[in-house]
Amino acid sequence: MYRQSPRTLIHHDVQGDNLLVAGDGEPSLVLVDWQPTAAARPVLDLADFIVAHLDISERRRHGDRLLGIYHSVLIERGVADYPWSCAGMTTRWCCCYRPAAWPPQSASILA
Repeated sequence: MYRQSPRTLIHHDVQGDNLLVAGDGEPSLVLVDWQPTAAARPVLDLADFIVAHLDISERRRHGDRLLGIYHSVLIERGVADYPWSCAGMTTRWCCCYRPAAWPPQSASILA
């Protein structure tokens, strides 16, 4: 997770208290409080946020779509070495990292 490529700088504590959102004109998001940063696979922050902040039914309804949007934006912006399967497996690992959030009966990537 932390040593395998591709890696990028991740925040490692994405939660409401660390997000600043501006809605004037073009919506924007800024992450603050960067003490626990690390180099890791790019989807870790997204997966951790989804698992921590969406209940199981919301993850089942929206998780794969959110991961798909995230992956599409990476590809549109030139990331060529991060296949969908890698993003999905990283997300599954993140769910295991938070075992209370993982429902073993589900086949969905973010279930």
